[in-house]
Amino acid sequence: MVVCVHGAADRGAAFARVGRSLPGVDLVRFDRRGYGRSQPLEAGAGSLDAQVADVVGVVDWALGQHGGSVPVVVCGHSHGGLLALGAALADRRVSGVVAWEPPMPWAPWWSSGRQAAGAAARTVTSAEGDDPAGDTMESFLRRMIGDERWEALPLSVRATRRAEGPALLADLAAARAAGTLPLGDVGVPVVLGLGGATAERHRRAVAELATVFGVVEVVEVPGADHGAHLTHPAAVADAVLRCLAMVGQRG
Repeated sequence: MVVCVHGAADRGAAFARVGRSLPGVDLVRFDRRGYGRSQPLEAGAGSLDAQVADVVGVVDWALGQHGGSVPVVVCGHSHGGLLALGAALADRRVSGVVAWEPPMPWAPWWSSGRQAAGAAARTVTSAEGDDPAGDTMESFLRRMIGDERWEALPLSVRATRRAEGPALLADLAAARAAGTLPLGDVGVPVVLGLGGATAERHRRAVAELATVFGVVEVVEVPGADHGAHLTHPAAVADAVLRCLAMVGQRG
């Protein structure tokens, strides 16, 4: 079984293509609190501990469907990768982790040079406006998909995405707090993924995190950027299968 955890400003549906490349795997996708069908974000539900607890809750539910008889790999993209690692620390029933380009916003070099999308989004919250959280989400998505694609979206879709602004702000804070996680205590196989065309800060984060875990492999997908789960789903699926194989080798 594979539980997929999406990143900031994303949805569980983003892993649909990966799932189609894993026909022999029971794949679980869900919208994290504050996104998609899991709106709104309740007070206190956006902290790092609460987000990890939600992932553990989904793992618990998924295992219940199988009577706890199958290995579970948690596959997370970006901030979701940090939550996947947190779930492995919090629940020994997690058998392995695939973390695709997990960020390291707590590192002093993360936002150096070109301003990161998260840093740009946080800047918007200081501006006066009726909906600073929505402005933050719009700023973030404009940087991710470009102004032209954002403005081509129907007004209803833009309004829905802006309503997810509080969840994005919570994710940015939770990702910074993830620097306190004892990642060296993750005792299960970890596959770290990155795209060959990704930003340098993501490449450096994967390289540094690869030195932390005891059982780890790094998978690089040529030509992919940060959104490899969307553009190269078969390659991400292969990384999941590799993690399952590593879990099997450990028994």
